[in-house]
Amino acid sequence: MRALAGARALTRARTADIAARRIDDEKPDVAKARKRARAQAGIKDAAGKPLPLHGPLSDLGIGGVGVELLFRSLRWSIVAFALLAAAASFSLADNVQANREVYARTSLLTAAIGPCCSRSASRVVSWQALPFLATMLILLGFLLFIRFKQRTVAQRNDGLHATAADYAVQVRRIPAHVSSADELHTFFSQFGAVEHIAVGHKSAAYVALLDEWKALEIEWRERREKLRVAGAQRGAENSGAKLETVRRLQVRLLELEEGMHRVKTHGAGAEATGTAFVAFTTERAKYDCLVEHNPSLITRALELLRPKAKRYHGVRLQIVVAPEPSDVWWENLEITRCSVALRAAFTFACTAALIVSSAVALTFLNRYKQEQVELLGDATLTEDGVLARASLGTGLSIAAAAVVTCVNELIKIAITRLTLFERRPTRTDYEESLYFKLALAYTINTVFLVLFIQPDPLRWSEEGGVFSQALFIALGTAAPELSKLLPVANLGARLLCTWSANTQAKLNKLWEPPAATMGEYYAAFTKTIAVGLVFGPGMPIVWFISLGTLLLAYWANKAALLRLNKPPPAMDAGLSNEFANMLSLLVLACASMMCVLLDSTLDGVQNRQDSLTPWAATMVALWALYQLAPFSCLPCFRYAAPSAGEPPPPTPLPP
Repeated sequence: MRALAGARALTRARTADIAARRIDDEKPDVAKARKRARAQAGIKDAAGKPLPLHGPLSDLGIGGVGVELLFRSLRWSIVAFALLAAAASFSLADNVQANREVYARTSLLTAAIGPCCSRSASRVVSWQALPFLATMLILLGFLLFIRFKQRTVAQRNDGLHATAADYAVQVRRIPAHVSSADELHTFFSQFGAVEHIAVGHKSAAYVALLDEWKALEIEWRERREKLRVAGAQRGAENSGAKLETVRRLQVRLLELEEGMHRVKTHGAGAEATGTAFVAFTTERAKYDCLVEHNPSLITRALELLRPKAKRYHGVRLQIVVAPEPSDVWWENLEITRCSVALRAAFTFACTAALIVSSAVALTFLNRYKQEQVELLGDATLTEDGVLARASLGTGLSIAAAAVVTCVNELIKIAITRLTLFERRPTRTDYEESLYFKLALAYTINTVFLVLFIQPDPLRWSEEGGVFSQALFIALGTAAPELSKLLPVANLGARLLCTWSANTQAKLNKLWEPPAATMGEYYAAFTKTIAVGLVFGPGMPIVWFISLGTLLLAYWANKAALLRLNKPPPAMDAGLSNEFANMLSLLVLACASMMCVLLDSTLDGVQNRQDSLTPWAATMVALWALYQLAPFSCLPCFRYAAPSAGEPPPPTPLPP
């Protein structure tokens, strides 16, 4: 049987090599590369056809519940921000009317909360505090709605789209001396019939050799084609140096092939990683296995008084829900958690360096503004001086927004590559880690850094202050969404390198659609919401700008995922849950911002504390109530256990 399997594998390898050589021997054709790219791009339905742009969101569940929840969260956020913009319209009208007498008529700061909005305590309560309280109630309702709908959509998607992960668990901490598939099959059969067991082996060295082989193979074919074309044109022998280079590449390719075979059969590739994937024939068996190996504290205490019957050779296994088969990075299963943590620390250090550079640039702009205002002196009291100060503040605000946007792009590039360097075991783990780092860095650099550099609330409404910068920062959040529709890097590479491609493989690689990174999509979405929640209370027009950016993000993400990018691997609702947790913290930041604004806009008004303290305390108390309420005890927030009489999986399980 082993000889027959080896012969079949050798036949498949030779067939693939003949097909690859046939592709490279033909003349490069851009039309074929485009056709191949169109076939690779976009999420397809069960029949292999692209999903329509205007189809129902439930169809997106075929690409994973994480994709469907992204667009549902965007749609829910659009509705919430429309309500928030409507609630803030009263404050916006009052701000424009009150500030028109102080600022120049052409100034954008007439829409911000300024010193003339504090004419009386009753006016602030009716035109500021009441809209703020309505904003807080809308946000808390939005949080509850998302928390409930996430679970509902995940359960519905799980019922509509049966996948291998619905019947499989991931097993960790398996002892190396008892890691065979037969022993694991015997142990897990107590929970139900086992369909298949896949044991992870160390393959990092093999994958490294394979990646080097692929890169050298393309270079070898390119150089060989150039020599053939040059020899046909000159009608003479090729130069000895170029021929020697091609021969060295060919020798190196043979060495890499031998090294891959040696690693796979006798080297590290034969060693187990302590991780395996067990696929049952029913979902009930998977559920029982998870419950048995993830007990409560009381159950663990009772286990001390009884024999350890459920342990595997005296070891307590760590069993979690298995990812999709295409989601696993098998070459990373051997990487220890300590190594991943050290690399993650390096990622955070590099991100902190970028944020510090952004802080230095923003501090320089703030000091330059103060110096220029001091130089103007008494001239700012005249009409020309007011216009000059407004122009100065607007210019510096645009510069600050440009700094923030550029640093955000650098942060995205650095974190994306460094998180990949961390070598997470699954694509989902990578995406969740990428989202957390990007969302945190975006929020600090885009929102809190501006407030940290200018901490005095009484100066936020000045020309070039926090609110003026916030307006242009909010406008700048639309740029990354537009870049999804127009990937400049890919288009530039195609424009510059297509003419020099000598093989079809090189041309196919140039026209290959970019990969969709769900963590980046969720992080950009979170950044837009953070700008609106933190700056919206002080600059109500930001609510409307953020609403427009969310609409743009909805259609840009949809066009990118369905038409332009490679489909992402199927992922669970983990990213959406991380987004909900981050959104809760942003709502707290919004409540804190509203409390600061209510306190700072009433300087000089009598009974200030008596008028506004209850409003501020109410908003913070509502958020604390949401955080402490035991919503997980409600039936609508629980996961329903699968029934025992369910049918077997309709699709093949992971090999």
